[in-house]
Amino acid sequence: MDNDTGSGRVLMAPYGTLRIGHGNWRWAFAEAKVVQKDDTVAGYTLKATSPKGGIPAAFENKLDSGVVVDVLDITDMPDMERTLERVDCMEFACGYVRRLIHTKHGHDAWMYVMPEESTRHFVYPVPRNDWNLMGAQ
Repeated sequence: MDNDTGSGRVLMAPYGTLRIGHGNWRWAFAEAKVVQKDDTVAGYTLKATSPKGGIPAAFENKLDSGVVVDVLDITDMPDMERTLERVDCMEFACGYVRRLIHTKHGHDAWMYVMPEESTRHFVYPVPRNDWNLMGAQ
């Protein structure tokens, strides 16, 4: 998979445990450059496996105002390709797919989304589609 997002850079748009300050961000993206905090990806909704958080997943929903993400530039991270492979393995094993999205602030970035057929596992809406409001860090 070509990781370039069209700008010569590799941008990621995490919304859950890969988002700034959360558990998986610490090992995966802590060395990434922050491009935009609290950006939005329209046309997606965020759900979780537990009312207290659990596992988050973004699902396509054209009627939704969008999921809150942090846009990170991972291009210059040491061992970026290996880190991205590890994150892909973690996310793909759980059923997520990596999709190129466009944010409200004009960034093209990769975001992991869950296919529609998995919605039965993610039944709890996340307040305002913002994982930071779940209090699970």
